[in-house]
Amino acid sequence: MVGVRLEHVTKRYGKVVAVDDVSLEVKEGEFFVLLGPSGCGKTTTLRIIAGLEEPDEGRVFFGEEDVTRLPPGKRKISMVFQSYAVWPHMKVYDNIALPLKVQGYPPEEIERRVREAARLVQIEDLLDRYPQQLSGGQRQRVAVARALAVTPRVLLMDEPLSNLDALLRVQARAELKRLQRDTRLTTIYVTHDQVEAMVLADRVAVMNRGRVLQVGPPEEIYSKPSSRFVAHFIGSPPINLFEGTVTPRGVDVGFVVLPVGAGSLEEYSGKRVIVGIRPEDVHLTASPGFIEVEGSVWVTENLGGEYVVLVSVGDVILRARSREKPESERVKVYLDPSKLHFFDKETEARIFS
Repeated sequence: MVGVRLEHVTKRYGKVVAVDDVSLEVKEGEFFVLLGPSGCGKTTTLRIIAGLEEPDEGRVFFGEEDVTRLPPGKRKISMVFQSYAVWPHMKVYDNIALPLKVQGYPPEEIERRVREAARLVQIEDLLDRYPQQLSGGQRQRVAVARALAVTPRVLLMDEPLSNLDALLRVQARAELKRLQRDTRLTTIYVTHDQVEAMVLADRVAVMNRGRVLQVGPPEEIYSKPSSRFVAHFIGSPPINLFEGTVTPRGVDVGFVVLPVGAGSLEEYSGKRVIVGIRPEDVHLTASPGFIEVEGSVWVTENLGGEYVVLVSVGDVILRARSREKPESERVKVYLDPSKLHFFDKETEARIFS
Protein backbone atom coordinates (compact mmCIF):
# COMPACT_ATOMS: atom_id res chain seq x y z
CA MET A 1 0.00 0.00 0.00
CA VAL A 2 1.39 3.34 -1.06
CA GLY A 3 0.33 6.86 -2.03
CA VAL A 4 0.32 8.02 -5.66
CA ARG A 5 1.42 11.39 -6.99
CA LEU A 6 1.16 12.86 -10.49
CA GLU A 7 3.23 15.93 -11.33
CA HIS A 8 2.25 17.97 -14.42
CA VAL A 9 1.31 14.91 -16.47
CA THR A 10 0.38 15.52 -20.12
CA LYS A 11 -0.57 12.96 -22.78
CA ARG A 12 -1.19 13.77 -26.44
CA TYR A 13 -2.51 11.69 -29.31
CA GLY A 14 -1.49 13.71 -32.35
CA LYS A 15 -3.13 17.10 -31.96
CA VAL A 16 -5.54 15.85 -29.27
CA VAL A 17 -4.47 16.60 -25.69
CA ALA A 18 -6.06 13.76 -23.70
CA VAL A 19 -4.47 14.69 -20.36
CA ASP A 20 -3.49 18.31 -19.88
CA ASP A 21 -0.98 19.20 -17.14
CA VAL A 22 -2.60 17.04 -14.45
CA SER A 23 -1.17 17.16 -10.93
CA LEU A 24 -2.79 14.97 -8.26
CA GLU A 25 -1.90 13.40 -4.95
CA VAL A 26 -3.70 10.26 -3.74
CA LYS A 27 -3.10 9.48 -0.09
CA GLU A 28 -2.05 6.07 1.15
CA GLY A 29 -5.14 3.95 1.87
CA GLU A 30 -7.51 6.43 0.20
CA PHE A 31 -10.48 5.65 -2.05
CA PHE A 32 -9.92 8.25 -4.77
CA VAL A 33 -12.33 8.71 -7.69
CA LEU A 34 -11.62 10.25 -11.10
CA LEU A 35 -14.99 11.57 -12.28
CA GLY A 36 -16.00 13.15 -15.56
CA PRO A 37 -17.88 12.72 -18.84
CA SER A 38 -16.77 10.39 -21.62
CA GLY A 39 -13.60 11.63 -23.30
CA CYS A 40 -12.50 13.82 -20.39
CA GLY A 41 -9.16 12.00 -19.89
CA LYS A 42 -9.93 10.02 -16.74
CA THR A 43 -9.23 6.56 -18.19
CA THR A 44 -6.05 7.79 -19.90
CA THR A 45 -4.91 9.17 -16.53
CA LEU A 46 -5.60 5.78 -14.93
CA ARG A 47 -3.68 3.98 -17.68
CA ILE A 48 -0.71 6.30 -17.14
CA ILE A 49 -0.76 5.41 -13.42
CA ALA A 50 -0.91 1.72 -14.38
CA GLY A 51 1.99 2.04 -16.82
CA LEU A 52 -0.14 1.06 -19.82
CA GLU A 53 0.53 4.53 -21.30
CA GLU A 54 3.62 6.72 -21.01
CA PRO A 55 3.09 10.45 -20.44
CA ASP A 56 4.61 12.88 -22.93
CA GLU A 57 5.41 15.20 -20.04
CA GLY A 58 5.38 14.95 -16.26
CA ARG A 59 6.13 12.24 -13.72
CA VAL A 60 4.30 9.56 -11.72
CA PHE A 61 5.36 8.58 -8.20
CA PHE A 62 4.36 5.67 -5.97
CA GLY A 63 5.38 7.01 -2.58
CA GLU A 64 8.81 8.52 -3.23
CA GLU A 65 9.59 6.12 -6.11
CA ASP A 66 9.50 7.57 -9.62
CA VAL A 67 7.65 4.93 -11.68
CA THR A 68 7.11 7.06 -14.80
CA ARG A 69 9.11 4.72 -17.07
CA LEU A 70 8.54 1.54 -15.05
CA PRO A 71 6.56 -1.18 -16.91
CA PRO A 72 3.20 -2.29 -15.44
CA GLY A 73 4.55 -5.61 -14.17
CA LYS A 74 7.12 -3.82 -12.00
CA ARG A 75 4.66 -1.41 -10.39
CA LYS A 76 2.86 -4.02 -8.24
CA ILE A 77 -0.57 -2.76 -9.19
CA SER A 78 -3.82 -4.59 -9.93
CA MET A 79 -6.43 -3.36 -12.39
CA VAL A 80 -10.13 -4.18 -12.72
CA PHE A 81 -11.62 -3.27 -16.10
CA GLN A 82 -15.14 -2.46 -17.28
CA SER A 83 -15.36 -5.87 -18.94
CA TYR A 84 -15.16 -8.84 -16.57
CA ALA A 85 -12.08 -10.25 -18.35
CA VAL A 86 -12.42 -13.73 -16.82
CA TRP A 87 -11.23 -16.82 -18.68
CA PRO A 88 -14.34 -18.83 -19.72
CA HIS A 89 -12.50 -22.18 -19.83
CA MET A 90 -11.15 -21.84 -16.28
CA LYS A 91 -13.01 -22.34 -13.02
CA VAL A 92 -13.29 -19.42 -10.63
CA TYR A 93 -10.45 -20.76 -8.48
CA ASP A 94 -8.09 -20.92 -11.46
CA ASN A 95 -9.12 -17.46 -12.70
CA ILE A 96 -8.13 -15.98 -9.36
CA ALA A 97 -4.98 -18.09 -9.09
CA LEU A 98 -3.63 -17.41 -12.59
CA PRO A 99 -1.57 -14.23 -11.85
CA LEU A 100 -0.15 -15.91 -8.74
CA LYS A 101 0.95 -18.93 -10.80
CA VAL A 102 2.52 -16.65 -13.41
CA GLN A 103 4.49 -14.93 -10.64
CA GLY A 104 5.73 -18.25 -9.33
CA TYR A 105 4.07 -18.42 -5.92
CA PRO A 106 4.21 -21.87 -4.23
CA PRO A 107 0.96 -23.92 -4.29
CA GLU A 108 0.22 -23.50 -0.57
CA GLU A 109 0.57 -19.71 -0.82
CA ILE A 110 -1.65 -19.65 -3.91
CA GLU A 111 -4.29 -21.64 -2.03
CA ARG A 112 -4.19 -19.25 0.93
CA ARG A 113 -4.37 -16.11 -1.18
CA VAL A 114 -7.16 -17.38 -3.47
CA ARG A 115 -9.36 -18.38 -0.55
CA GLU A 116 -8.69 -15.13 1.32
CA ALA A 117 -9.54 -13.04 -1.77
CA ALA A 118 -12.68 -15.11 -2.37
CA ARG A 119 -13.71 -14.58 1.26
CA LEU A 120 -13.27 -10.82 0.96
CA VAL A 121 -15.65 -10.62 -2.01
CA GLN A 122 -17.97 -13.35 -0.67
CA ILE A 123 -17.59 -15.96 -3.43
CA GLU A 124 -16.06 -18.82 -1.41
CA ASP A 125 -18.88 -21.14 -2.54
CA LEU A 126 -18.30 -20.36 -6.24
CA LEU A 127 -14.67 -21.44 -6.60
CA ASP A 128 -15.56 -24.69 -8.40
CA ARG A 129 -17.85 -23.07 -10.99
CA TYR A 130 -17.13 -21.83 -14.52
CA PRO A 131 -17.81 -18.16 -15.47
CA GLN A 132 -20.80 -19.11 -17.65
CA GLN A 133 -22.47 -20.46 -14.50
CA LEU A 134 -22.23 -17.05 -12.80
CA SER A 135 -24.26 -13.86 -12.95
CA GLY A 136 -22.68 -10.62 -14.15
CA GLY A 137 -22.23 -9.42 -10.59
CA GLN A 138 -20.53 -12.66 -9.58
CA ARG A 139 -18.15 -12.46 -12.55
CA GLN A 140 -17.18 -8.94 -11.54
CA ARG A 141 -16.45 -10.23 -8.03
CA VAL A 142 -14.14 -12.82 -9.56
CA ALA A 143 -12.26 -10.05 -11.36
CA VAL A 144 -11.96 -8.09 -8.11
CA ALA A 145 -10.79 -11.19 -6.19
CA ARG A 146 -8.12 -11.83 -8.82
CA ALA A 147 -6.90 -8.25 -8.41
CA LEU A 148 -6.77 -8.56 -4.63
CA ALA A 149 -5.02 -11.93 -4.55
CA VAL A 150 -1.68 -10.49 -5.66
CA THR A 151 -1.72 -7.95 -2.76
CA PRO A 152 -1.15 -4.87 -4.94
CA ARG A 153 0.37 -1.61 -3.79
CA VAL A 154 -2.36 0.22 -5.68
CA LEU A 155 -5.75 -1.04 -6.89
CA LEU A 156 -7.00 0.59 -10.11
CA MET A 157 -10.62 0.27 -11.27
CA ASP A 158 -11.95 1.48 -14.62
CA GLU A 159 -15.77 1.74 -14.49
CA PRO A 160 -16.07 -1.80 -13.05
CA LEU A 161 -19.82 -1.56 -12.35
CA SER A 162 -21.07 -0.03 -15.58
CA ASN A 163 -22.09 -3.41 -17.09
CA LEU A 164 -24.33 -4.27 -14.13
CA ASP A 165 -28.03 -3.48 -13.93
CA ALA A 166 -29.18 -0.62 -11.69
CA LEU A 167 -30.14 -2.64 -8.59
CA LEU A 168 -26.99 -4.76 -8.73
CA ARG A 169 -24.86 -1.61 -9.07
CA VAL A 170 -26.29 -0.27 -5.82
CA GLN A 171 -25.42 -3.51 -4.02
CA ALA A 172 -21.97 -3.69 -5.62
CA ARG A 173 -21.19 -0.10 -4.61
CA ALA A 174 -21.81 -0.94 -0.96
CA GLU A 175 -19.67 -4.06 -1.22
CA LEU A 176 -16.78 -2.17 -2.83
CA LYS A 177 -16.91 0.50 -0.14
CA ARG A 178 -16.83 -2.15 2.60
CA LEU A 179 -14.05 -4.04 0.86
CA GLN A 180 -11.83 -0.97 0.53
CA ARG A 181 -12.51 0.00 4.13
CA ASP A 182 -11.48 -3.48 5.31
CA THR A 183 -8.36 -3.81 3.14
CA ARG A 184 -7.30 -0.12 3.27
CA LEU A 185 -5.82 -0.52 -0.21
CA THR A 186 -4.97 2.68 -2.04
CA THR A 187 -7.73 2.62 -4.65
CA ILE A 188 -8.13 4.83 -7.72
CA TYR A 189 -11.52 4.43 -9.37
CA VAL A 190 -12.74 5.85 -12.69
CA THR A 191 -16.41 6.57 -13.34
CA HIS A 192 -18.73 8.93 -15.22
CA ASP A 193 -21.48 8.26 -12.65
CA GLN A 194 -21.56 11.14 -10.16
CA VAL A 195 -23.78 9.18 -7.72
CA GLU A 196 -21.20 6.39 -7.68
CA ALA A 197 -18.45 8.92 -6.99
CA MET A 198 -20.38 10.58 -4.16
CA VAL A 199 -21.09 7.22 -2.49
CA LEU A 200 -17.65 5.64 -2.83
CA ALA A 201 -15.02 8.35 -2.66
CA ASP A 202 -12.99 9.74 0.20
CA ARG A 203 -12.04 12.40 -2.34
CA VAL A 204 -13.08 13.13 -5.92
CA ALA A 205 -11.20 14.72 -8.81
CA VAL A 206 -13.64 16.16 -11.37
CA MET A 207 -12.15 16.20 -14.87
CA ASN A 208 -13.17 17.75 -18.18
CA ARG A 209 -11.27 18.14 -21.47
CA GLY A 210 -8.15 16.57 -19.99
CA ARG A 211 -7.94 18.91 -17.00
CA VAL A 212 -8.66 18.50 -13.31
CA LEU A 213 -11.23 21.14 -12.34
CA GLN A 214 -11.64 20.43 -8.64
CA VAL A 215 -10.40 17.97 -6.03
CA GLY A 216 -11.99 17.44 -2.64
CA PRO A 217 -14.36 15.40 -0.47
CA PRO A 218 -17.71 14.72 -2.19
CA GLU A 219 -19.65 16.96 0.19
CA GLU A 220 -17.29 19.89 -0.48
CA ILE A 221 -17.53 19.53 -4.25
CA TYR A 222 -21.32 19.34 -3.98
CA SER A 223 -21.74 22.32 -1.66
CA LYS A 224 -18.98 24.54 -3.07
CA PRO A 225 -18.45 23.67 -6.75
CA SER A 226 -15.48 25.52 -8.22
CA SER A 227 -17.15 26.18 -11.59
CA ARG A 228 -20.41 26.06 -13.49
CA PHE A 229 -19.37 22.74 -15.06
CA VAL A 230 -18.71 21.07 -11.69
CA ALA A 231 -21.98 22.44 -10.26
CA HIS A 232 -23.95 21.03 -13.20
CA PHE A 233 -22.13 17.70 -13.41
CA ILE A 234 -22.51 16.90 -9.70
CA GLY A 235 -26.02 16.41 -8.39
CA SER A 236 -29.17 14.54 -9.39
CA PRO A 237 -31.52 16.09 -10.33
CA PRO A 238 -29.12 18.72 -11.71
CA ILE A 239 -28.67 22.18 -10.27
CA ASN A 240 -30.85 25.04 -11.50
CA LEU A 241 -28.74 27.50 -13.51
CA PHE A 242 -29.86 30.84 -14.96
CA GLU A 243 -28.39 34.25 -15.71
CA GLY A 244 -28.85 37.58 -13.99
CA THR A 245 -27.53 41.15 -13.89
CA VAL A 246 -25.78 42.51 -10.81
CA THR A 247 -27.52 45.65 -9.52
CA PRO A 248 -27.21 47.69 -6.28
CA ARG A 249 -30.20 45.75 -4.90
CA GLY A 250 -28.88 42.30 -5.79
CA VAL A 251 -28.89 40.03 -8.84
CA ASP A 252 -31.83 40.68 -11.13
CA VAL A 253 -32.73 37.37 -12.81
CA GLY A 254 -35.91 38.68 -14.45
CA PHE A 255 -38.52 37.05 -12.25
CA VAL A 256 -37.00 38.28 -8.93
CA VAL A 257 -34.04 40.18 -7.50
CA LEU A 258 -31.85 37.84 -5.47
CA PRO A 259 -30.03 39.31 -2.46
CA VAL A 260 -26.28 38.79 -2.07
CA GLY A 261 -23.88 39.49 0.78
CA ALA A 262 -22.65 43.06 1.17
CA GLY A 263 -19.79 43.72 -1.23
CA SER A 264 -19.77 40.17 -2.56
CA LEU A 265 -20.40 41.13 -6.20
CA GLU A 266 -19.24 44.77 -6.24
CA GLU A 267 -16.72 44.19 -9.04
CA TYR A 268 -19.50 42.66 -11.17
CA SER A 269 -21.82 45.67 -10.91
CA GLY A 270 -23.82 45.99 -14.14
CA LYS A 271 -22.47 42.68 -15.46
CA ARG A 272 -24.15 39.37 -16.19
CA VAL A 273 -23.44 36.42 -13.90
CA ILE A 274 -24.63 32.81 -13.69
CA VAL A 275 -26.77 31.91 -10.69
CA GLY A 276 -27.19 28.36 -9.37
CA ILE A 277 -29.44 26.80 -6.75
CA ARG A 278 -29.93 23.10 -6.13
CA PRO A 279 -33.44 21.56 -6.34
CA GLU A 280 -33.45 20.67 -2.63
CA ASP A 281 -33.01 24.39 -1.87
CA VAL A 282 -36.14 25.29 -3.87
CA HIS A 283 -39.21 24.56 -1.73
CA LEU A 284 -42.96 24.47 -2.14
CA THR A 285 -43.52 25.57 1.47
CA ALA A 286 -42.60 28.94 2.96
CA SER A 287 -39.90 29.49 5.57
CA PRO A 288 -38.69 32.72 7.18
CA GLY A 289 -36.20 34.57 4.97
CA PHE A 290 -36.90 32.50 1.84
CA ILE A 291 -37.52 34.28 -1.49
CA GLU A 292 -41.04 33.78 -2.86
CA VAL A 293 -41.77 33.50 -6.58
CA GLU A 294 -44.82 32.23 -8.43
CA GLY A 295 -45.01 30.01 -11.48
CA SER A 296 -46.78 27.21 -13.32
CA VAL A 297 -46.16 23.50 -12.85
CA TRP A 298 -44.59 22.27 -16.07
CA VAL A 299 -43.87 18.63 -15.16
CA THR A 300 -44.05 16.57 -11.96
CA GLU A 301 -41.70 13.59 -11.71
CA ASN A 302 -42.67 10.92 -9.18
CA LEU A 303 -39.53 9.34 -7.65
CA GLY A 304 -41.41 7.23 -5.12
CA GLY A 305 -40.40 8.84 -1.83
CA GLU A 306 -40.47 12.35 -3.26
CA TYR A 307 -41.36 14.46 -6.27
CA VAL A 308 -39.22 16.60 -8.54
CA VAL A 309 -41.45 19.47 -9.62
CA LEU A 310 -40.45 21.52 -12.67
CA VAL A 311 -41.93 24.99 -12.34
CA SER A 312 -41.97 27.55 -15.15
CA VAL A 313 -41.10 30.98 -13.72
CA GLY A 314 -40.70 33.65 -16.40
CA ASP A 315 -38.23 32.27 -18.93
CA VAL A 316 -36.70 29.84 -16.41
CA ILE A 317 -37.64 26.26 -15.48
CA LEU A 318 -36.91 25.70 -11.77
CA ARG A 319 -36.57 22.21 -10.34
CA ALA A 320 -37.85 21.78 -6.79
CA ARG A 321 -37.76 18.67 -4.59
CA SER A 322 -40.88 18.04 -2.54
CA ARG A 323 -42.42 15.33 -0.38
CA GLU A 324 -45.85 16.46 -1.51
CA LYS A 325 -47.31 16.55 -5.00
CA PRO A 326 -48.52 20.05 -5.97
CA GLU A 327 -52.31 20.27 -5.92
CA SER A 328 -52.75 23.04 -8.49
CA GLU A 329 -51.15 24.20 -11.72
CA ARG A 330 -50.13 27.59 -10.28
CA VAL A 331 -47.73 27.31 -7.35
CA LYS A 332 -45.45 29.44 -5.20
CA VAL A 333 -41.88 28.31 -4.77
CA TYR A 334 -39.45 29.51 -2.14
CA LEU A 335 -35.69 29.88 -2.70
CA ASP A 336 -33.22 29.62 0.18
CA PRO A 337 -30.97 32.69 -0.32
CA SER A 338 -28.17 31.17 1.78
CA LYS A 339 -27.80 28.37 -0.79
CA LEU A 340 -27.24 30.47 -3.91
CA HIS A 341 -24.13 29.92 -6.04
CA PHE A 342 -22.67 32.58 -8.35
CA PHE A 343 -20.36 31.99 -11.31
CA ASP A 344 -18.48 34.34 -13.64
CA LYS A 345 -20.27 34.35 -17.01
CA GLU A 346 -17.03 34.52 -19.00
CA THR A 347 -14.76 32.10 -17.10
CA GLU A 348 -17.60 30.10 -15.46
CA ALA A 349 -15.49 30.03 -12.25
CA ARG A 350 -17.08 30.32 -8.83
CA ILE A 351 -17.19 33.98 -7.77
CA PHE A 352 -16.97 33.55 -4.00
CA SER A 353 -17.15 30.78 -1.39
